[in-house]
This record gives sequence, C-alpha cells and structure tokens, in this order.
Amino acid sequence: MAGSILGNRVQRKEDPKFLTTGGVYVDDMLNEPLLANALHATYVRSTVAHANIGSIDTADAL
Repeated sequence: MAGSILGNRVQRKEDPKFLTTGGVYVDDMLNEPLLANALHATYVRSTVAHANIGSIDTADAL
C-alpha cells in the first residue's frame, strides 16, 4: 500500500519541541490569567448498577 504507516517508521512532528523544552503542557498553563478561573470537573461513579437518579443537590455548585 502506498502511503501506509503499517510496518514503517512514523516521524512525529511534535517530539522535537517537547524534547527541547519548547512544548507547553496543560500543567504549565494553570497559572495563565485566562485559565486562572477555569472550571474543574470530576467523575463520580455510581455504587449502584442501573440505578435511577432521584435528585441532585446543586446548592453548593451555585
């Protein structure tokens, strides 16, 4: 197959900047003014399989 990456080396374009400290990681951006008040979220998994949600208390979120 012409142009296939299977069985061939692939040169990644992003590697040089990260290997030479030129890349920006998400952790580096946390002190940026635009991200200072960014929303943070997390997943909470149910302890009951196939349960129905009766209500959600959003008082602390508002």
